[in-house]
Amino acid sequence: MKTRGHILVKISSVVFILYGAAALLAFVLSLMSAEAAEEYGLADRLASPYPILSVMFAVLVPLLFVSAGALGMLRADRPNSMGLCFGLGIAILVISIGDVLDLVLSGLVLNIAEIGTCVLVLLVPVIYVIGAWRNWRQPKSPSARP
Repeated sequence: MKTRGHILVKISSVVFILYGAAALLAFVLSLMSAEAAEEYGLADRLASPYPILSVMFAVLVPLLFVSAGALGMLRADRPNSMGLCFGLGIAILVISIGDVLDLVLSGLVLNIAEIGTCVLVLLVPVIYVIGAWRNWRQPKSPSARP
């Protein structure tokens, strides 16, 4: 049985998995060379007042994306099973809003391509949360009621 919101969750889950895997790969590559560390921003994280927290954040956020994507793919076709995915989606949305606000307030959004990137960074978690909510709050089928 197809559930409400399963297409939204599956599409955004694939994007989450790809983004999380790419971010983890970039982190691993930045550990291996100074040029990559500079390019992917690890050097800035290590220069922060709390380098351990910054590096942990650089590892945990991509893992959150990958886990939300994997759970979304596994649970998308089961009705009323997306409560945890909804919570993960809200967490990712909050992180994404903070990231976009940081970019905008620091003046790094300069052209239309960067504005489009910011919109996409916010759009994918919103789609995931909407799909998870629709699945989670799907009415029970008449045959499933006692």
